[in-house]
Amino acid sequence: MVDNRVSGWQRKRIVLGQVCCLLFLGSLAACTVEDNLNMADAFQPGLSGTVTDAVTKAGIAGATVSAQGKSAVTGANGFYVLGDFKAGTYKVKVSHSAYVDSEREISIQQFLQAADFQLQPK
Repeated sequence: MVDNRVSGWQRKRIVLGQVCCLLFLGSLAACTVEDNLNMADAFQPGLSGTVTDAVTKAGIAGATVSAQGKSAVTGANGFYVLGDFKAGTYKVKVSHSAYVDSEREISIQQFLQAADFQLQPK
């Protein structure tokens, strides 16, 4: 016999998911045409992630993430977004003066591809 009842924590997760969905749909409805064009840009292939110190695991501010002639500098928490790519495989380099450079190939398909990096201190 299978128990099909939903427990209290499962019910809370379902309700929270429904609330988040409604908030997202409400925000889409409130967008202007110009906002929708900017939102469309956000759905272009690209990279986003965090650059962290391999020892302390803290975000690294001021690191440069570059690929295909484009670059972005990480913010205070090490987060970056590097956009406007075509789908494909790219060599991505991360550098910072206090750390050893890191480089690897990343395949970008659709939307933003997650790509986190850990840098070793010099």
